[in-house]
Amino acid sequence: MSEAARGGSNLQVKEIVAGLETRWQELQTIHQQAVELLQQRGQWRDLPEPQLEGLKLESNPATTVL
Repeated sequence: MSEAARGGSNLQVKEIVAGLETRWQELQTIHQQAVELLQQRGQWRDLPEPQLEGLKLESNPATTVL
């Protein structure tokens, strides 16, 4: 009886994962369509990834120990 319950639970997990994968594919398709539309309208800017080298963060005066 417990094995049947575990099998059913495993089946639910597989169904959930399959549903998530399907939804992820749909979202990727929507993203690609949005990019193509923005490119057609000349509104898409393919910005480079931000460079973190040489980036200085200001210190927070509230946390500075005197």
